[in-house]
Amino acid sequence: MGKRYEKLSQDDKEFIADQHLFFIASASNCDEVTVPFVSFAKQPLNLRLFCKGELIDKNDTTIFEISDEPKLKAII
Repeated sequence: MGKRYEKLSQDDKEFIADQHLFFIASASNCDEVTVPFVSFAKQPLNLRLFCKGELIDKNDTTIFEISDEPKLKAII
């Protein structure tokens, strides 16, 4: 059975950073987004982020106000 947490632990952040592939899933309501991370390494692990989302057009300069990533190509 899964567990719910209000914040990501440092281990969770490191796990996410190590992933090469992830998926985005949205419900019928566009502002609800699930981001599942799946690892098939030595110890398989699934981590799902249940989030509120907002669509930002790729040409909208607002994207740089929410991220300091210089090579950012898109935020979903």
